[in-house]
Amino acid sequence: MKNNFRYVVITGASTGIGKVTAIMLAQQGYYVFAGVRNEQDAQRISTEASNIHPVILDVAKPEHIESLFALASSICKDSGLYALINNAGINYIDPFENTKEENARYLMEVNFFGMYKMMQTFLPLLRKAAGSNNAKIINLSSIGGAIGLPWESFYHASKFAVIGLSESLRFEFRKQNIAVSCILPGGIKTDFMTKLKSDVNKSLANLTPANPPYYKKGLVTMIKASEQFGEKMASKPGKVAATIVKILNKRRPRFKFVVGTDGKMMYWMSKFLPSTDRHFLLRRQFGA
Repeated sequence: MKNNFRYVVITGASTGIGKVTAIMLAQQGYYVFAGVRNEQDAQRISTEASNIHPVILDVAKPEHIESLFALASSICKDSGLYALINNAGINYIDPFENTKEENARYLMEVNFFGMYKMMQTFLPLLRKAAGSNNAKIINLSSIGGAIGLPWESFYHASKFAVIGLSESLRFEFRKQNIAVSCILPGGIKTDFMTKLKSDVNKSLANLTPANPPYYKKGLVTMIKASEQFGEKMASKPGKVAATIVKILNKRRPRFKFVVGTDGKMMYWMSKFLPSTDRHFLLRRQFGA
């Protein structure tokens, strides 16, 4: 019976965009392999639908990825994998001067190299499902992949890298009938905003007398700006989930999908405002 499903893998499904997307896809009849952080998350999401298959997945651990591939292959069989949705990601906030190399490397491991490993591992299974409607790879970047802001330089570096890699692969995979798309969300109403405030406070606590005084002012300004955007412009996770469904239903989806009022505003700025003008506006908002 399972072979009647279209199979999908999504990473980062414990909370937020990933969880909402997994549930929405299951409701629409997909069989969803949902990568989650722990057994408690697995139990919670498994109660949402019988066609959600939770799997403990840390994309920074190759053995987790290989284990999920073996499981998915045994269930999908000749049907293959219709879509891989790379949603897992983390943030790290600190002035560049204070950034610890191990933190920067771990962020890149999750946000970029984990995504690379997922795509490389699951490509044979995606190729099995590729046909006239195309198999899909959907990579979650961020509006932070189109425009860089202060105090989270490695987050932006990772999200720019996701877009660059995805665009290259869109060319490489086209003749295999695998369509690659990127989603660039703006602010999302999840615990991401709460965590951002916590991360900024940690960064403030780690400032040293050697740091220029404006670091502190800039980090405090970042909290205020994020709260303002969160209250007025942040989108609900369901808006991104609906965009993912839209991409899956298209035979040949376009490459970039920008989600949210703030995301579209920032994207417009990145495309049409001269960098001098754009930087002037953003300096005022983010205190740098």
